Amino acid sequence: MNQRVIEVVFVSLLLFISCSKPEEVVIKLYPTQVSLVEESSTQLQVTVSPGAVSDYTLHWESSSPVIASVADGVVTAHAAGSAIITVSTLDKQAQCMVTVTEKPKLVTRTVASSGKVTNGIKLTYSGTQFTRIDAVLPRPQTNDYQTITNWEAPGCTEEQCPDGVNSYIWKDVDAPSIPVSGNYVISETFDAEVYRVVVDVTQLTDIPAYDPQSEECRKYLQKEANGLIDPTHSKIVSTANTLWDKAGGDIIDYARRCFQWTATNMTYGNINTGLHTIASLMNSMTGDCGNYSSVFISLLRAKGIPARHIVMVHGKLDEYHVRAEFFVPGFGWVPADPTWGGDNFGVFDGDYIVMTRGINNIIRGPDGDDLLATLLQTSYYWYWYQAEGTYSFRHTCTGLK
Repeated sequence: MNQRVIEVVFVSLLLFISCSKPEEVVIKLYPTQVSLVEESSTQLQVTVSPGAVSDYTLHWESSSPVIASVADGVVTAHAAGSAIITVSTLDKQAQCMVTVTEKPKLVTRTVASSGKVTNGIKLTYSGTQFTRIDAVLPRPQTNDYQTITNWEAPGCTEEQCPDGVNSYIWKDVDAPSIPVSGNYVISETFDAEVYRVVVDVTQLTDIPAYDPQSEECRKYLQKEANGLIDPTHSKIVSTANTLWDKAGGDIIDYARRCFQWTATNMTYGNINTGLHTIASLMNSMTGDCGNYSSVFISLLRAKGIPARHIVMVHGKLDEYHVRAEFFVPGFGWVPADPTWGGDNFGVFDGDYIVMTRGINNIIRGPDGDDLLATLLQTSYYWYWYQAEGTYSFRHTCTGLK
């Protein structure tokens, strides 16, 4: 082939190449729709042609980063709502619609009742000449179940129980200051906001091991004074072993089984007779709310789960109640009411004011000595008189609405 022919062929090839249409860039995103729960995330997949993704510079963008943000294709959900995730390169783009739903709350608290509460002991008498009255009241605290503000107790002294959890007030009144009949011997006023608390126990998973040196384990695992809680009682131990095996060692499942066993096997009776020993309860299987809680607590402690009573008074009616709660590492205290059973596992209803948590509190006696208060629920009082007529001491707690 001569030189002229070669040049013509070469020119023709250049013209063919210059007239060829470039291959169009195509970008795709998968999936194009995704649903997430708050605080969860997912990885979107992107493809680009021709070539590989690594051949292109990608730009990611969210239409609403407060709902769902994106970084290198990883979408993280933040709040309920919807957002469009866009990935682009050159002049091409692809999109994914992200819908975020609210994460189920581990704990929900709603105000059940509130009001200005007066808690105290009223003295009514005729003909009796008192020379001295010494009285004690539990002092309610702000906790998971309530908020206490504007607390006042004129003329009283506040003391903390040795357990470091509970407090009380005392008042020593001598003859010149004995109240007129119908008035309070000792009283406290406060604003209370009491909550209905619901714990979604299904979310309590991957529970870490209990620390035997923790405050909860040191205080709420042992046998209580007077046998009122006894995790070593033979029937408690045998029942605990059976329930533990059925639960497969799962703490929440075991606690629920203890709750159901107590509610099913106990009979409600011996009302307002105080706390009884576990030995007597395991024999009679009869008791009121505080005793139901004692059995439930003993079963939990038998397997190393800290548990205690929740001691309460009604803020609307002159009535009293005791629930229980157990401790879960990494979370805190979970309420349970084995007396009423049913759906009261993980639930605290807000009609009662919590006065103390736990039993067998040490309080100041009339002569400054230490006394064991089995239930620091309403009041303790002592009195002296010269002439005896008629008299009555009556605890009252009112003000919740």
